[in-house]
Amino acid sequence: MSARSGELHLGLEAELEDELEAELEAEAEEFADTISGGAPAGLWTEGQVARRRPRAATLANLRSFTRSYVRAMVRRRRRIDCADLAIEVWIRFGERYGVPISFRVWDARGRRWLTATRTGVRAGRTVVRRFGSVAAFVRWVQVNLGAQGLVGNTFAVPGGHRRAVAGDVFLWRYRNNRTGALAPVGHTQILDRVVRGRGGPLTDTIELFQGDLPPAVPRFRRMPARHFYRNRRGVIIRNEPHTGIPVGPGARRFNGFRSLR
Repeated sequence: MSARSGELHLGLEAELEDELEAELEAEAEEFADTISGGAPAGLWTEGQVARRRPRAATLANLRSFTRSYVRAMVRRRRRIDCADLAIEVWIRFGERYGVPISFRVWDARGRRWLTATRTGVRAGRTVVRRFGSVAAFVRWVQVNLGAQGLVGNTFAVPGGHRRAVAGDVFLWRYRNNRTGALAPVGHTQILDRVVRGRGGPLTDTIELFQGDLPPAVPRFRRMPARHFYRNRRGVIIRNEPHTGIPVGPGARRFNGFRSLR
């Protein structure tokens, strides 16, 4: 699950921000050393990206990159929120393969839409923040965009979950059973692979990873495909019963990867 306050962090305290960025960049270098199999399967520093970037990214690249990246995080015992896991994978994949990455983020306090890219954050044509590193970009989006915000930054995978690849996600909303209101938190699960059943798509098994709140080491789960096509009742959030509602239904893909084939 993941929730954000709605008040954007356009200026985190400088010392804390620098510390977080340094940690992410250090982890990037460590992960690059631990992911085996050579290019294209790793997490690279910006210099390595320039030297190793292939001509064009594909869905096969997204699948291999995601599976290697998440497994490296598990080996390193890296703790992360469920939505933050997907955000980090997408940004790092885009940096590795030269795929333009952008997120739309609602600034509730300023009542405006912002667009975050590798270079910074814009409100229309006005630059409200610049990023000095990929880590700064990753961190800002993670701080300001929760699982609910991923809905508008993704689209349903054409053809359903059998056409999905590692790096695609399953998103959930939660509705309060008593009030009918949507909860401020949602849930994100990132696909690892689909194991086909003997019958139709609903006989498949879906394998995935998810972070948690509070942040936890990504956890592997294996679930029947039908789980993602029906509501989940009896979910308790803040001591209130809720119903989990699949967004889609089915797998969703980051908008920035719409052109991948």
